[in-house]
Amino acid sequence: MFWYQKAAEAGDPMAQFDLGRIYETGQEGVALDYVEAHKWWNIAASNGEERAKRSRSMVERLMNPEQIAEARRRADEWMKAHAKR
Repeated sequence: MFWYQKAAEAGDPMAQFDLGRIYETGQEGVALDYVEAHKWWNIAASNGEERAKRSRSMVERLMNPEQIAEARRRADEWMKAHAKR
């Protein structure tokens, strides 16, 4: 998990996609968390990872509107904090 997180934070879209998958399934010792999965897939999709768009749409079917809004808020916050200047 450490290396996935490190690569995702560095802007690697594949690692961001993989983090979404980890949170969606509760692998690698993390609790299942659809909001975090959606967040990472939002970020990965914004970085050109096409699979993230499909995965995000699939997980939305398991989420309520408040969870989706929270995931989008977290993704926006992350992207603003990590914007290349």
